[in-house]
Amino acid sequence: MLQQRGNNESLYVITTIRDSIRSLPSKVKGDKYDLEKEVIAVLERIGLSKREPLPSKNGNIGSYVGVLPPSSFVFQPCGSQRSPDILINTGSGCTLGVELKSSSDDSIMLNSTIAIKTDDFGIPVFYILTSFLNDRSRRICSVLLGEVFMPTETTNIMDEHKKDSKELTNKSNKKFREQNTYIQLYPRFMIAPFSHKNYPGLDEGQEKTLLFLESKCC
Repeated sequence: MLQQRGNNESLYVITTIRDSIRSLPSKVKGDKYDLEKEVIAVLERIGLSKREPLPSKNGNIGSYVGVLPPSSFVFQPCGSQRSPDILINTGSGCTLGVELKSSSDDSIMLNSTIAIKTDDFGIPVFYILTSFLNDRSRRICSVLLGEVFMPTETTNIMDEHKKDSKELTNKSNKKFREQNTYIQLYPRFMIAPFSHKNYPGLDEGQEKTLLFLESKCC
């Protein structure tokens, strides 16, 4: 059972993950830092039990609504290639998604899973972003709510781009097949690296995220 701290379990879980990562020693050359294992260890330490994903990994996090028991979490609930990385049900039944992004410097590469939003399934998704200063003297960890990190207007443009790109790729691959060539295009959607140092409005975004958490009653 979750070791509750106060009445707001969602706030406790997310800030405990953040503070635990911040308290880790700075990365030194040769170390292998596994953010996923660290976060899982934190969740188990505060009393959440790890559960196995549902048999079908091709579903979405909405499949877990009313199924995931309180005080538990699932790692990669929808498979290794789909967001979020972790789905959490707090002791009072609030369900949260956590997407983990990390880098050995201050340059975090992002992919198309960044587009997931709270209103997709009524489950808020939080991005845990951890990196290091260029001299690796200090570990940085920020938490941003999905809508704050990637506003709807931005994801709409990305979705339109991905759709157009897919249509163009299919058209080109059809031409390749007609030529009996082995070539097939497989473009991967990536976003320019996130940087704590250069991200505009980072402090404001973190404040909005905390206010969102503080407004939740579970």
